[in-house]
This record gives sequence, structure tokens and C-alpha cells, in this order.
Amino acid sequence: MPPKKKGGGNKSEEKKRLEEEKAKDAVLMMFQQLDQDKINALTNRMDEAVKERMELQERLDESEAKTNEFVNYFQLEIEKKDALITKQREQIVEAAKTLEAVTEQLTTK
Repeated sequence: MPPKKKGGGNKSEEKKRLEEEKAKDAVLMMFQQLDQDKINALTNRMDEAVKERMELQERLDESEAKTNEFVNYFQLEIEKKDALITKQREQIVEAAKTLEAVTEQLTTK
């Protein structure tokens, strides 16, 4: 039997170890890339959600402003109608008094 070489086995083991390390590094880099892709996708989704929320908030604010404008307009119109009704009631009361006075004058003559 030939004598065993002491240094030969170590080189192949070292080569295996280096290949395993390279494989581990490649797998680690792959997982890091997948994680980064997930982060990017979630960041994009979050940005879209924030943008959509802002757009919805703007629409809500516009809607509330229009509603307030609408309510204020009708309150003003109601106040105008109330003033007109009050004035017409006063005119009716005055006309009734005048009618009563004229009727009394005509009946006493």
C-alpha cells in the first residue's frame, strides 16, 4: 500500500468548505434580495394607500365644504322667508284693523 499523503486531504476539504461558504453566501444574498423585494412592494403599497387616503380626505373636505355652503344658503333663504312672512302678517293685522275701523265708521253713519 502506498503511503498516505498528509497534505492532500486538507486541500479538498478546504475546497469543499469554500464552496459551501459560497453556496451559503449565495443563498443568503438570495434571501436578502427577496426580503428587499418584499420591503419595496410593501413600501409601494403603503405609498399608494397614503396617496389614496389623502385623495379621499380632500374629497371629504370638498364635500363638507359644499354641504356647509348648501346649508348656509338655505338658512339664509329661510331667514328671508321668515322675515317676509312676519312682514306680511303685520300687514294683514294692519289691514284687518283698517277694515274694522272702516266697517265701524260705515255702520255708525
